[in-house]
This record gives sequence, C-alpha cells and structure tokens, in this order.
Amino acid sequence: MLLQNSINLENLVIRLLNGVDRGLGAAEILEMVGKAWKPYSRRGIYKELERLEREGIVMKSGGRYTLRLAWLVSLHSEVEQLFRAGNNPDLLRNFLPAKGEELLVRCSDLIRWDQVWTQLMLTLHAVFPMLPMFIWTPRHWFNLTHPEIDQTFAQANEISKNLRYLIVGGRGVLDRKDQKHIARKSTGYSFRVSQFEYDRSHYYWIIGDYMGVATLGARTAARIDQIYNQTKKLSDLPIDTRQHLLAQKCSGSIRCFWAPQKSEKYRQKFLTFFGLSLDKNGELLKVKRGEL
Repeated sequence: MLLQNSINLENLVIRLLNGVDRGLGAAEILEMVGKAWKPYSRRGIYKELERLEREGIVMKSGGRYTLRLAWLVSLHSEVEQLFRAGNNPDLLRNFLPAKGEELLVRCSDLIRWDQVWTQLMLTLHAVFPMLPMFIWTPRHWFNLTHPEIDQTFAQANEISKNLRYLIVGGRGVLDRKDQKHIARKSTGYSFRVSQFEYDRSHYYWIIGDYMGVATLGARTAARIDQIYNQTKKLSDLPIDTRQHLLAQKCSGSIRCFWAPQKSEKYRQKFLTFFGLSLDKNGELLKVKRGEL
C-alpha cells in the first residue's frame, strides 16, 4: 500500500526510481531490490512494474522505468491535504486534556509505549509550533528496540522544524551510538549529568502549560540500564537484544496534563541546565542546536 512506512515491493520500487534521474532498467531494479530487501524473481519484478505502469505511477521509455510526473504532482497534492488535515492545531487541541483533566494511557509493551509517547509529542509540537519542548530521557533506547518508529519520528521533527531540548541520562557506547538518530537540525541535546540523573523510570516533556510523564516499570527500566551499562563495545551486544526487550511485558503508562505551575518549575530546570532564556511569549531568545 502506498505511503506506508513498512517495506514492500511497491514502495521499494518507487523509492528506487525516486533516487535516479534517468530511470532504471528492470534488471537494475531486480538487483537493487535484492540488495536492499530480499531476492525477488525476474517475473515478480516485471509483474509489479507492469501493474505500476497500468496504474499510471511509472512509465517505460527505451527500456527504462521512471516515475510519472503527473502521478508525482497528484501525490504531492494529496499529501499536502493529509498533512493540513492531520496537523490542524484547532483539531489537535481537542485531543489534549483540558484544565483539571488528564490523559492517561496504559501500555503493556514497549512498542505501544513508544507509539503513544511520540504521537503525543508531535501533537503538542503542532499545537504549540513556536515553543520549545524540553525532554528528559534516561536512555535513548527507542532506536535499539524498534528503529523504524524512532527514525520516522526524527524525520518528522526535522521536516516540521520542531524545537526540542533533550537530556539523555547515559554516556556509554550505546548512548553515543544512538546519538546519530537524534534530529540535530531541530534539537539541542546533552549527555551531561543533570538533576534528573537518578530518575530512571520516568521520561518527562514540557511544552507551554502542558507536561507529560511517561513511566516504565522499574524492572524494564533496570533491564534497559543494565544492557547499556554492560555494553562496553558494540560487538558485546547480543544480536537477540532487540527481540528480548520487545518480548518483555512492562507496566508502562503515558500521562499528559495541563499544569502551568508544575510545567514552569520543570522548565526552569532545563533552562538553567542548557543556559537558555525565554521571552514573554515563551519563545527562546537564543536558539542552540546540536550537542550542548
């Protein structure tokens, strides 16, 4: 299905054709699909190309396939409409808890936990597009367990130019490995010791008058810390670590609430840590990005 993030032959062929100027021959596509994903039969590749040609997505000329311009234009228009509808601040504001209310989602596994966590952060960014978000994360483990979600989230932050300040509570080999997946154009981040250092089960974010607290069960949090502390070099990491963590059940939860005083209290801790100041509208007087 078009526009989905998971790999399938249709999306992979479109991505391959999108990266070249002169198009590709069927044999080239066959080879590239095998390297990028898995071996495919020549018949299967031709069948997919014929289907995409019938549907007006690709065109064939001189034995080479290219993306059809008319389809690209129509796709761009459709995506623009989807983005405007899904990124409408007035609609998204209805998703957030009102004064005196709280949004609470309980999660029994890490994938669900991360999906809710990232969705809430992007929603708040859309509702408060000019305000910085401040985040504490004991470990940036998301890319270790399910990189597809984390990389998509980072790309969304870069595209939307969301401004974030992130404190990571670890300084080991795995913490530094995950550094490359932080959206550096929109994020200021630090691995330095902070006031939150010993809070290993809670992940915080603050933006405007809203605050979020994402909790991992103590057992799951301790297991993640153990993996990061024991890994002195990348070759020490067992290949089944990802599957092992995802298979664990966790007593996790995500809370989001409107709390001006508490949000301000936590925000000041971040501002002091990063050496930042806000103007009367809550926007940063000086923006810093990259490792701080």
